[in-house]
Amino acid sequence: MSGIKDTSLLAFEARRKTLAPDQDAVLSILEEIGPAADKRILEALNQKEQAAFKPKIKRRKWTINLVTPRRGELVEMKLVRDLGKFRHPSRKAAVHIWRVAGDDREPVGWTPVPGDEPKPKTNSIQTKQHIEHIKRTPCCIRSCYHRKRSSIC
Repeated sequence: MSGIKDTSLLAFEARRKTLAPDQDAVLSILEEIGPAADKRILEALNQKEQAAFKPKIKRRKWTINLVTPRRGELVEMKLVRDLGKFRHPSRKAAVHIWRVAGDDREPVGWTPVPGDEPKPKTNSIQTKQHIEHIKRTPCCIRSCYHRKRSSIC
C-alpha cells in the first residue's frame, strides 16, 4: 500500500483489531492476493485452510454464502473497495472486483466493462416517507405497489 499517510495506516490497524475472525480472514486474503472477485477470494480461503496444519476434521470449508456477506461488511466499513465490473477473457459474465482500501494493485488479466457507471440513488427521503406511510396504513400495501413510488399514496 503505497502513498498512504501514517495516520491512515494507524487508523486502519486500529479498526482491524475490532473485526470478527471471519472478516479478518477475508481481509487478510484480499491483502495477500490483491484485487479479486468473490469466487477467487473463496478459492484462496479454501486453499489456505487446506495448507494449514490442522486435522482434517478441524479445517473449515468456506462457501460463497460465508464470503460475500463478510466482504460486504468490510465494504460498509470502508476497508474494502469495489473497482467495478470486469470481464476475464475466458469468461462470459462480468464480475465485480474488490480490493483493500489503499491498495494500488490493478486486477491482472481482467478488462473493465464499458458503461459500468453507478446507478443514481433513489430519493431516500421519499423512500422513508413511503415506508412510514405503509407502516401506518397496512391495508394500503397492495395499492401502493401499483402506483408510482415518486408520490406518497
